[in-house]
Amino acid sequence: MASSRRVPIRLRAATVPLCLSCLVVNCQTTGPTVPEARFVVHARNGIVPYYETFRIVLRDPAEIAKAERVLSGGQPMVVAGRLVAGDGGFNAPWSWHLKPDSTWLTGMVIELCEGIPSAVEQDLEGWLQYGLLCVTTAEIVARER
Repeated sequence: MASSRRVPIRLRAATVPLCLSCLVVNCQTTGPTVPEARFVVHARNGIVPYYETFRIVLRDPAEIAKAERVLSGGQPMVVAGRLVAGDGGFNAPWSWHLKPDSTWLTGMVIELCEGIPSAVEQDLEGWLQYGLLCVTTAEIVARER
């Protein structure tokens, strides 16, 4: 019967830095880039004949394509999304923005979420509690680069 004896593995000093650098290099992964597009939107105010400008960021390729079609003369769409505090780095001077990962374009929405930028600004706390904004008078007018 042959005896099984464990032989310890010994690494040479020169191999340790090489192995560590291989681990570090292999741990650095770059995920797929998330598409992102910023659009300028005009919201018509039904009370007085002017519009209010705000900005949205879209990250879903299908939603970006919808916005591009609207810009190319397609059917206007409702802009909707989860409302959060702060301008998000793109919706100044408003003190709110639509969360990019939850913003979408649609043909119709329920009336409960209809609003325009100034109405949100006037009752931001109430709108934030509701958490959803639908701009039915939205007109996408430009894509920002």
